[in-house]
Amino acid sequence: MNTRLGTHSSLAAAAFFALASSNPPAALAQQWTVTSLHPPGALYSYTTGVDGQRVVGSVFTQALGGRPTLWTLPSTAPTDLLPDGIFGGEVAAAGGGQQVGYLDRNNPPGRVRPRAVLWTGTAQSFVDLQSPVGTAGTRAFGAGGGKQVGMSLFGILGTPRAFASMWSGTSASFVNLHNDQLMSDSFAYATDGMQQGGMFIKPLNDPSPGNTRAALWTGTAASFVNLHPAGAADSKVVAVSGGQQVGKVYPENSDATYASLWTGTAESWVNLTPPQAVGSDAVGVSHGMQVGMAFFDDGTGMNTGPAYVSLWNGTAASWVNLSEFLPAGFDYATPTGIWSDGNTTIVSGTAANLNRGGLSEAIVWTRTLCPGVPQCCDSIDFNNDSLYPADQDLIDLLSVLAGGPCSDGNTCSDIDFNNDGLFPDDTDLIAFLTVLAGGAC
Repeated sequence: MNTRLGTHSSLAAAAFFALASSNPPAALAQQWTVTSLHPPGALYSYTTGVDGQRVVGSVFTQALGGRPTLWTLPSTAPTDLLPDGIFGGEVAAAGGGQQVGYLDRNNPPGRVRPRAVLWTGTAQSFVDLQSPVGTAGTRAFGAGGGKQVGMSLFGILGTPRAFASMWSGTSASFVNLHNDQLMSDSFAYATDGMQQGGMFIKPLNDPSPGNTRAALWTGTAASFVNLHPAGAADSKVVAVSGGQQVGKVYPENSDATYASLWTGTAESWVNLTPPQAVGSDAVGVSHGMQVGMAFFDDGTGMNTGPAYVSLWNGTAASWVNLSEFLPAGFDYATPTGIWSDGNTTIVSGTAANLNRGGLSEAIVWTRTLCPGVPQCCDSIDFNNDSLYPADQDLIDLLSVLAGGPCSDGNTCSDIDFNNDGLFPDDTDLIAFLTVLAGGAC
């Protein structure tokens, strides 16, 4: 949740949280459009992430096998990212206008090892990020803000160890994020340019339950923060954006997983599992919204019940079921990422097309609150009494923002005045005052 409470009192802050927990934002539940990106003639396809209008994934055909792929919306025509002379690879994520993943290349000749690569929209644009000399293999898992993250395998003999890695567009820019004193292996899965999120495997001499620990860095190995919450067996971060980190936590003595949200510390951990769900998982975060899965019991106690693509706004109570918007004939959907600018939100995913024998297809959910404009606001008649502009509208807005009532006889609008999906938020008050004065939202 984006709280940005500014100078509000602690009492008002408590009221904000109570209000947010009991009233999920209407913007999250508005109608979504689901579009299949599956190319004609392909066997199956899937997505791995989204960055603005750019969606990445893979397309499989009978003749060519699997191909790393880029879609640029609103077109559903795919762009093949596999360079000539390379027989395999995958694009894992997109961010900041870049795409990252790996390609299978001979290294040395006769021994194929994956090498981390960076693309900027075409197969020919790929940059080999393999570094330094002697690395047994590399993979890139995330990109954002001009940075790329992943892991590098070190140790030619025996079992190589994985070290969390960061690049800035070239192999020479390699930064080792691994702390050999605190971890045995480490992986960086996501970055927004400022933070890098991932996980590490605990040292062999650590007797605590579980093996994996959620990790956060800010550009150096020395900046490492252990996000593993108390009472958890295992945890990991898979996406970061705007000071938020998401992933999942495995509680001790349980087979469940919990969709998890952090804001920079282990103590900030929030369990996003919605009421009545038996488990959940978070895979993406953008503009204060989180996307993932929620799992429900079918009465057998075997965790074999329905699973729904899920959207949150920082709390378990804000849960929205995106699977409800799937077209007829599509089922078993899973999300892979989310991108939003506050007005337009795009969720990438994959679903089974039952009309094609259940084969998977790359899909996207899209919601635009105000088509044709960058942002939109509610009416300045906040209390809906048909009198505006009026001081009472501002008085009622401040009252509702603080957790109080609307004025007698009136029904106030929701407090997400600028419809960016974030509340409580100072920008809603700023937007109201701007529009009240005749300005633009």
